[in-house]
Amino acid sequence: FNTDGNLDITFNNTGYKTFSGTGLMAGQDVVTMPDDKILIVGHVESETESSMLCWKLLPNGSPDNSFGNNGVDTLYTGSENNFAWFAFSNNDSTAIVGGSIFNGLVYQPVLYQLLNDGSLDNSFGLSGVAGKTFDCGKSIQVNGAITFDGKIIYSSTAFENGNNLIGVSQFLSDGNADGSFANNGSISLASVDSIPPDDIIQDFTVLADGKIFCAGINNENRLLYFRIDTNGTLDPTYGVNGYYVPNQRVSTTGFEFNDPGCIIASNELNIFVAQNCLSIRLGDEDLVDLKGSFGVILHKMDTKGNPDSTFGEGGRLRLNFPNQGEDAIECTDLKFQSNGKLLFGAHETHDNGILYGTDNWVFLERLNTDGTIDSTFATNGTQSLNKQEETGLLLLSIREDDKINCLYSYFISRLMPNGSVDSTFLDNCNDSIELGGGSAYQFLLQNDNKMLILILYSYGYYGFQILRYNEEGTVDSAFAINGFLNLSFLNYGVLGCQIQIDNKILACNGQVNGDISVARYFNDGLFDTAFGVNGIANFGGGMLTGANKYLIREQFDGKILIAQKHSGVFFLARLLSGTGTSIDELVNSSLLHIYPNPTTKQLIINDPLSTIEQGVISIADLSGKIIISEIVRFNNNNVIIPVEDLSDGIYFLTLQTENNIQTTKFVKQ
Repeated sequence: FNTDGNLDITFNNTGYKTFSGTGLMAGQDVVTMPDDKILIVGHVESETESSMLCWKLLPNGSPDNSFGNNGVDTLYTGSENNFAWFAFSNNDSTAIVGGSIFNGLVYQPVLYQLLNDGSLDNSFGLSGVAGKTFDCGKSIQVNGAITFDGKIIYSSTAFENGNNLIGVSQFLSDGNADGSFANNGSISLASVDSIPPDDIIQDFTVLADGKIFCAGINNENRLLYFRIDTNGTLDPTYGVNGYYVPNQRVSTTGFEFNDPGCIIASNELNIFVAQNCLSIRLGDEDLVDLKGSFGVILHKMDTKGNPDSTFGEGGRLRLNFPNQGEDAIECTDLKFQSNGKLLFGAHETHDNGILYGTDNWVFLERLNTDGTIDSTFATNGTQSLNKQEETGLLLLSIREDDKINCLYSYFISRLMPNGSVDSTFLDNCNDSIELGGGSAYQFLLQNDNKMLILILYSYGYYGFQILRYNEEGTVDSAFAINGFLNLSFLNYGVLGCQIQIDNKILACNGQVNGDISVARYFNDGLFDTAFGVNGIANFGGGMLTGANKYLIREQFDGKILIAQKHSGVFFLARLLSGTGTSIDELVNSSLLHIYPNPTTKQLIINDPLSTIEQGVISIADLSGKIIISEIVRFNNNNVIIPVEDLSDGIYFLTLQTENNIQTTKFVKQ
């Protein structure tokens, strides 16, 4: 404009300049250079990527062809949002451009210094790039300023340990952080907002110290970790006031009764969380119903639930699959084998990324603990199981011999530990299974390798059954009624099941009046009437209608944890186990004597009741997984077991003789 407010028609002959191109374009800032050339910064987006761009014009509005590619310079391209937000000119005709980029895991503020031709000034920061001082939120503007002495200062919303904070950083003119400013050039100021309490639980695990590590979703659809103390209160020593939020948005897929937003697998060394997330989406459409590509991020935590900084970037790694291409991949199950490697069960769509398309597959891959694909498993790390015309969840159960039971759609298969097909199971693993007109919802393995399948069926209303298969793949007709246990006590909500250490079966669900019911069955499918009232324990949960999945777990002391996810409510309850199921009861009643305890190299076991020389010793970790099992011979009621190869932790030792079974607990350190 001229100073009188009229358009200056000497500029592009019209007084204005229009930029055109493919995709969505935006200009965010404009600055005049010392030579009167004009620099504009912004971005352009397509369906698959976003680019941070600069445009440079001559004073008359025509492109400056000496800058970049015919007047356009691309600073950064990648998935998600990559925006230039501000620009400053320097007296030497260089320019500072500030913005935010997505590095594949998180958003970061960034600074570039450009030479007159648009190339990066290698004397600035690290080869022309600086500013990556904190994680920031998606599409949140970065504001910048130049101080009187030429320093660069910028501010945005920093995302740190579960809180949105005001992040401010200051850099010297050479692109290095100003160490005299705050903490090495950056500071996080007063909280803008805090993590809301209305979290949705996705999965949880009991830690070795008895605390409960939970993964869920906050009301912004972001992945959320929190830790519950042994007394049932939020553990304030974890993250920030008990919460840790790795700036990741969770993808909910629309599976009504088994929505795998994130799945936890834990052992005595690590916790892994497989997070289904948006693969490539731009703008704010990732808050609506998803009909596009999905990706998976693998998070690695230590045994306390803290991120493993040596894994990926800050404990997070984007998984890439050789056969994925542009298809949608989502994790449906995650399990450990005894060698510590991860089995990754997934659902894959090929119908233009539409979840309920007609070309769907399930496959299994094995991951090393560093997140790479284990090429020694199956064919280059992958075992494709079946092609289905409808969506199928792949559910896994791992036997003590590391064979892998796979349940998907209407099929059940067994794989050898190396991923090859176990041809001795059923009809070369191609037999269909009878689900009574329903669909598989949960897949559990009992100590005797019998398989329990929780079935959701609908005959005008939703209901549940448990079907049990023998180890060789036939229906166990001795279980309940011809192999089917009808969970008739359940009249509302969605179920969760758990097998206790003594092979009893727990089933949990909500009632119409908002109460929660937990039933316990003997191994033959009959009610355990010693539990609750005639086998059913009812307690008031105050749940709202429309509740989703219940998660039920057994603690190491035999107590029962029930967590429920519902929009706006996180609910956790603990029940006493009742007669005969508590590990502590087994341990306290044992006459076994072991020493030293704690131990470092070996255990001396004394059994005063042993009247025979031979018995079977088994050692299990806190998850119940058998680590050592061997036949032993007693000498004067004593036997010595080496344990130096065990990882540090708490273990249960069980001695089984002809007429007696005893269990005790020890610590390896």
